[in-house]
Amino acid sequence: MSACICQPVLPCTRRGSVRPASAFLTSTSGPSLFAKPQRLASLKAADGANAAHRASKVIVASTAGPLAPSSLSSSAECSQPEQTYDKLIALGALKANTPLPRAILLSLLAGAFISFGAMMVLAVGASCPGLASSNPGLQRLIQGAFGLPMGLILVVLTGAELFTGNTMLMPLAVLEGRSTIKQLLTNWFVSFFGNLAGSIAVVYLVGTSGLFASLSAPASVAATKTSLTFTQAFTRGIIANWLVCLGVWMTAAASSLPGKALGAWFPVTAFSSAGGEHSVANMFSIPMGIYLAGDVSWKSFFGANLLPVVLGNIVSGVLFCALAFHWCYGLRHRSATA
Repeated sequence: MSACICQPVLPCTRRGSVRPASAFLTSTSGPSLFAKPQRLASLKAADGANAAHRASKVIVASTAGPLAPSSLSSSAECSQPEQTYDKLIALGALKANTPLPRAILLSLLAGAFISFGAMMVLAVGASCPGLASSNPGLQRLIQGAFGLPMGLILVVLTGAELFTGNTMLMPLAVLEGRSTIKQLLTNWFVSFFGNLAGSIAVVYLVGTSGLFASLSAPASVAATKTSLTFTQAFTRGIIANWLVCLGVWMTAAASSLPGKALGAWFPVTAFSSAGGEHSVANMFSIPMGIYLAGDVSWKSFFGANLLPVVLGNIVSGVLFCALAFHWCYGLRHRSATA
């Protein structure tokens, strides 16, 4: 009779079937009891190396002091100012090299997105005459908080080309040598007129839909905005876009969707509630009043409001944001601290 070596068997989960003990053991995380000695030696060596690596991590963590909250997560929820600055430089360089057809389409979309926010402003916050007389602060808060912040959030999350935000992004890229003056001017030209065309398209859609047929707010808002003096419109444009660009900065600093939404919401709510003048938002609000047979002309829209507001938006984007942040975190700062 020939000799045979039998392995013990263990029951499996399937009724009526059995498996060898070696097969059961090899299905676990540990090595098989029937593995060759050389294999066991290599596995022990690998386990030893992994243990040493884990121990080194513990030593480093213990010598580094208490753990910061951000170190407990896989990624920080908010970047440092220098990191945010670098993100905006990269974004400006990307916009500078965007193909023209794509830039045109993204500019049209940005105008439409901001118009959706301005549409909500006229439909809700600006249509509360009773609240405006009894509690004007609350009415202004509602008017500022619900509408335009949504527009900026849509622009940021879709990568659309917003002229007012580009007044900060493009100069930053130029100052850091990532773009040229020609690319800056091309981007501003395309985004401005693309925003205008997208806004007018939404005006036409809302006007033909009859959504605002019974509202008096669009006509009164258009009349109020075009009655400002040049200085008033210019300075309000500075205030508005300064806060818009800060909103763009905060959305770049945040890494989560809630963080980006809050980053856009607070600054835009501030300027909209206070009565700042945003050129792209006005590309919807004033033409909407004109469409609904208001007493405002296109000449008043372009001359009395859009021109000074655009100039104010450019001043704040370039001077108070791009140049200021470049001085703090750009080449000058890095060369001084090197």
